[in-house]
Amino acid sequence: FHHFVNKQALGDAVFQHMLDEFQAALEARLHADPEPHGRFTRAWVELAFEEVDSQWGPLWMASLTDPKLRSAWGAWFNQQLGRHDETGPLMEAVRFAADGIWLGKLFGVMPADRDRLRRHLIELTKSRA
Repeated sequence: FHHFVNKQALGDAVFQHMLDEFQAALEARLHADPEPHGRFTRAWVELAFEEVDSQWGPLWMASLTDPKLRSAWGAWFNQQLGRHDETGPLMEAVRFAADGIWLGKLFGVMPADRDRLRRHLIELTKSRA
């Protein structure tokens, strides 16, 4: 507690650090994807599937149980949506499905064929033009 006034401040700092790491991982995927249409949602899907076995698990658990962190997470996510302008029912459905992957993992429930589901969700984000 030399650097933090209390346990809550320490927890908030850890959450922010993990969120910054997640942001960096998201940005790396965004910059590596040459196709603008669906880029944010593809990055989200990839991170959700990697997430299942990642160091960010505590970030998601903390945000589920702490109202302040849940609010911070929601604000961060909504800011990302505003930056990347990927609205519409298909992109939303893909992101919600990807969110279910890491949540399912917490409860020991995984898709029968994880790689096939990941590929299917990624395919849904691609332009139909």
